[in-house]
Amino acid sequence: MCQNAEKTTASILAAEIGPVTSLLTVTGLINTPQGVAVLTSYKAAVTALQNWVPGTAAQDVSQVVTAFSTAFGALPLPADVEAAASLIETAVQIVLGVIEANSPAPTTTGVAAPAEVQEAHADAVAKKTEAMVEAKTGFKLSWIDKGRIVMGDHELAGKKFLQQWEKLVPTLGPKYAALKQ
Repeated sequence: MCQNAEKTTASILAAEIGPVTSLLTVTGLINTPQGVAVLTSYKAAVTALQNWVPGTAAQDVSQVVTAFSTAFGALPLPADVEAAASLIETAVQIVLGVIEANSPAPTTTGVAAPAEVQEAHADAVAKKTEAMVEAKTGFKLSWIDKGRIVMGDHELAGKKFLQQWEKLVPTLGPKYAALKQ
């Protein structure tokens, strides 16, 4: 399990606010009902993550983060920013993966799972999330970065998201240069 999982997930979401806001601004959606709904649900997700205690059930937090993802996914974004939207969505999926991995392992008995079952659950969720990220973005953390995150470098995940964002923006063309953070 990740040390400071709530801080790691909050770091990822905190890193996303600039790209989300700039994407809404550049596409003219910032002051629309959809844009306002995205920003409102984003703030609710950040608050829920700040209040979440790893190791406890995170169904409510997952629902709030998923609500942000749903609102963002419903935006009428132009096709030429699909890669940017996909990167934001992938970061949200990472947040959901970290939450799931740091929540109690599912059991059929209702009794807390033994430590080795919890560890296996966290490992399986981490591998599934990592595979999804690599498939969607081609990005893969080094084993050193994984170790730093596991040991509690909660800001690294957000920094890695922003690095990927900075690499992506120039590929969208000059029309979207304002997306650079």
